[in-house]
Formats: sequence, C-alpha cells, structure tokens
Amino acid sequence: MTLMVNNSLLALLAQCETKTWLRWGQELVMTEKQEPGSMEVGQVLHVALDGWMRGCEDEVVLGHFDQAWAAMIGEQVPKQERLHQANVRLCLSHWLSQTLMRPGITVLQTERTFEVPLGTVSGEQVIYYGTPDACLEWHGELYVLDHKSTGDIDEFWGEQWTMNTGLQGYVWGLRQLGHKIKGAFVNGMEVKRLPPWDGNLEKKCQTHKVKYKECQELHVSGRWVGPLWWSESRLAQWKRDVLAQVERLVWLRDEGHDGVLENVMMDGQFRWPGCNGGRGFGPCPYRAFCQAGRPVQGLTQMMVHQDWRRE
Repeated sequence: MTLMVNNSLLALLAQCETKTWLRWGQELVMTEKQEPGSMEVGQVLHVALDGWMRGCEDEVVLGHFDQAWAAMIGEQVPKQERLHQANVRLCLSHWLSQTLMRPGITVLQTERTFEVPLGTVSGEQVIYYGTPDACLEWHGELYVLDHKSTGDIDEFWGEQWTMNTGLQGYVWGLRQLGHKIKGAFVNGMEVKRLPPWDGNLEKKCQTHKVKYKECQELHVSGRWVGPLWWSESRLAQWKRDVLAQVERLVWLRDEGHDGVLENVMMDGQFRWPGCNGGRGFGPCPYRAFCQAGRPVQGLTQMMVHQDWRRE
C-alpha cells in the first residue's frame, strides 16, 4: 500500500486532528459551503502568475486571472472586501505594472509535480510529492520558487520563510531526483483593499500628496525573499520530522471507527487562528460539527463526500 503525502496534508495535520480525519481520512466536506477565502483566491492568482512567469503580456495574465476566477470561484462572493474579484484583479494589475523579475533570474519551467519515495511507515511505502511554482536559474545555480499572496507585506513578512516546511520539501525532493537545487526564492504579492474607500480617484492621497488615480498602484507592494538555503543536516531533520508526522497520519486514518472520535483531538481550539478563525482567516468549516459534540450522525447529516484533492 502506498501513502501519498505533501506539505499541504502535513500542514492540515498540524492545524487539527479532527479536521484532518474528516477532510483527508474520510474525504468529507460540510454540505453548507463557506464563501471563498484567501486560499481560493490564492489558487486563482497562482494560475495568473504562472502566465507571468512564462513571459505573457500583462493583459494575457489578467485574462488568465479572469478565466481561473470563473472556473474556481464563479459567482460566489468572498466575505472580505479585499478578496472581491474587482479588487484582487486591480491589485494584480498594479503589481504587474511595477514588478520585474529579479535581476539575473532565468525561468526554466513552471508547475511541474515531482514524486519521491520518503520511506516506510507501518509497512506502507510513503511517497512525498510537491509542485513548485517554478524552477529558476540564478547566478549559474538552480532554485525553486513559490508565489505567496498576502494582505500585508511588512518588515517581518520575509522572516517566516526561513523555516518553511514546504520550501524545504521542494529542495529535498528535487535533490533526491538528482537535480542540484541550491535553495529557494519566495515571490510575494500584496492583496489589500485599495484606497480610496469611496472609489473617488480624484481625491488626494494623504500619503503621496497626489490624486489616487496617480498613486493607487503605489499602495500595492511586492517583495522577493531569498535566496534561502538549508544544509543537508537540516533537510535530514526535516525528513525525520515528516516521517514522525506520517506515523500520526497512519494512526489517525485508522482511528474513529464508526465515527467515534474520543481519541482524536480538536487541536484547533488551542491554536491560532484555530476553530474560530482570526484576522484574515475564516472559521474552520467543521466548527458547527465540533460545537455539536462531533455526533456520529453529523457525518451524514451535515457532510457530503468530496475526493481529497492532491495539490
């Protein structure tokens, strides 16, 4: 038997055992869908930015954005105003108008999935897989790239990527396949609610002292982070930690027989943003199920099957 694992699944497990058991272990989603959020909008932006990485003109990139939004989100409206289609598209347009590829970088390929044997856990072969947004050449060496959209790029934003498990997994996995990957870059794009709040572009911006129609694009930031490097010993520790998490996954998958979850934790209640969500994050979609005491009948009355998507 083969167990397929990627960073998204491991991150889900780190959030909450109950959420992982429901979504991955049982492939269940709530019947009452939530409005799209930052994850769905980020997926749309990834499609558009793939075109940007391949050298498409700005209008073509925006066309990819429109098509991806229609296919992935459709007529649904995100609750956060900054994530509304018109605002996100405008942020993307402004970002494209002022963002250049980092000097010296050559894009070699985009969106190519790899699969690598990770080891054996409880008699099952574990395959680790991932899809870097791009592979690059910079100063004669190879790097992976990940696009990240966020509501705010501040002075501390870049620090979070130095220990990012997804980037480490890309580097480790591609090295196992014989690619001499040196490290990683992150390409950040800010998606915020753009001023002016009343839509009057003739108003004067207090920050730039000109009309908003002249400076609105300056309210959108982008940032390259990197190059980021990890030693072989650091990546070896990453692998050990992943295998330990896979042991938890195997145990979790086999728990909850007949829907009895007394041994499965609700970790989200102890973590941020957790069950209730927080600034920029919506509540957990399974919150109502947990609030009701995780009833067995809720698995059929409150949820429907949806295949776990390898992404």
